[in-house]
Amino acid sequence: MIGLDIGTYSIKAVSITLADGKAVLRGCNRVNRIPEEALHESVKKVISGDLFAVEPLAIAVSGPRVIVRFVEWPVMTEAELVSAARFEVENEASFDMQDAIIDCRIVSREAATNKIGVLIIAAAAAAVKTMVDEVTAAGRAVASIDVDSLALCNAFLRTSAGQKVTDKDTATALVNIGDTFVNMSIISRGIPFLARDTAGIGAELSGEIARRLGVAGSEAYKLKHSLPASPERVSELAGAMINKLAKEMKLSMGYFESQYSLPVEAIYVSGGSARLAGLTGSLAAALDVPVSVWDPFGALAVGDAGPFADAPGEFAVAVGLALGSANNA
Repeated sequence: MIGLDIGTYSIKAVSITLADGKAVLRGCNRVNRIPEEALHESVKKVISGDLFAVEPLAIAVSGPRVIVRFVEWPVMTEAELVSAARFEVENEASFDMQDAIIDCRIVSREAATNKIGVLIIAAAAAAVKTMVDEVTAAGRAVASIDVDSLALCNAFLRTSAGQKVTDKDTATALVNIGDTFVNMSIISRGIPFLARDTAGIGAELSGEIARRLGVAGSEAYKLKHSLPASPERVSELAGAMINKLAKEMKLSMGYFESQYSLPVEAIYVSGGSARLAGLTGSLAAALDVPVSVWDPFGALAVGDAGPFADAPGEFAVAVGLALGSANNA
């Protein structure tokens, strides 16, 4: 199974095989996107080689043209469920619901109250088609499509940290901090009760560093990941971005806690911008919740991340996509 995470700064691929019911990492790869290069050419590069020569291939979409909702409804028929799901999200969509892809799944049942917990996903068909077309242009076929925030859940719940909280009435936040988007999920008892995407801090921080210091984008990227050895001005800019992220997270956590009366007791961060020095400490202080960087390769029985062992968090979405594809195979 291959999970392909197509980000705006880089593209990550993870190849996983199943052996005796266990997921085993065969290999992973990352390619930074070149602005002048067509996206499908970058995709072709990241999945070149024997490790990525097999099907199926799973991708994901994220951002403002995707909606994820968890709702609790009375038990209903499948036809009623599909109709209710469309009605639930059509007033919130920033895209034309006449041209949307909607899916839903029952994820919990409460016999005492005769209610079901339903996970609803809606995505703009154009956004999905764009991603599929790029993969097709790279000479490959797409077997499944997910969303980034739920792929995070797939990966995390297979790790030892995730398994410890699956059966407990506690809430855990998963935050993937990318270049353009931040994917946030809050899970309890293995169910994603909240999943939303907000603006990322990676690209904005790189842009500010490049502008303030008069350096190239590639140099700005290096500077933000070399804190605190970077110039003091860079540290100040990073601190401002982290505070901005903390405010967004606090809003999401506050909404969740008011809806479900469950406090978020731990936060796990991943993604390229999770490597910012001081990020976990700053977020923990601002939110008064323990924050850790987690290793999605811990979800796999055996494997070697090779040259990417120093940045496993960047592959969280790709790992979740491959595991989700394996579960559906």
